[in-house]
Amino acid sequence: MVNWAWKQGWSVRARGSSHGWSPLTIPTGTEAGAPVLLVDTARHLTGVSLESTDPAVVRAGAGVTLEALLGHLEDHGLGLTAAPAPGDLTLGGALAVDAHGTAVPAHGESRLPGHTYGSLSNLVLSLTAVVWDADSDAYVLRTYARDDPDGAALLTHLGRALVTEVTLRVGANTLCAASAGRTSRPPNSSRRRAAPRAGAPSRASWTSRGVRRRSGSRSPSTPG
Repeated sequence: MVNWAWKQGWSVRARGSSHGWSPLTIPTGTEAGAPVLLVDTARHLTGVSLESTDPAVVRAGAGVTLEALLGHLEDHGLGLTAAPAPGDLTLGGALAVDAHGTAVPAHGESRLPGHTYGSLSNLVLSLTAVVWDADSDAYVLRTYARDDPDGAALLTHLGRALVTEVTLRVGANTLCAASAGRTSRPPNSSRRRAAPRAGAPSRASWTSRGVRRRSGSRSPSTPG
């Protein structure tokens, strides 16, 4: 398909869930009749399988949704440190923009085997993309290992590449502390809930602080 488009003078762009607003797939100013071919990854590149358990590695198509990926992992007792909240995002789309970047360790927290802090891209062990091959004078599928210098640009390509498949290092599913009275979590999350830690700030306490700030009774220790 990509080689056909190249010979016809067309551009090829991957389409996921169309969740973002940034003009990464179709740049601003593109005319309605421009020769751009959208590839629906969410319809065709949706395979997911557990490659190994020790260490835990999952192989997934770029079009699989995060909800489907997290559900598959949870069925095997596995999960991610953090993931974007919307479950309908595709894995390829999340990796393209370097999501999710909030997996920051708590004070004194140690990283568990198979987990990482930072973005989802930190978990990538290898990825397969459509790239130009000068020897065959055509586009081909090529797999890049994490330590391959040529693959570094594909980890956060901002829509300027066509990644078809990735392998991710994952770890054991972990418990997530919750505030008192909160017993549920969105279905796209692979984390189960545990009892809150003694002395840990709860969601309710942060909400209460926000209410006090809006009403004018700001805590002296709270920055303005």
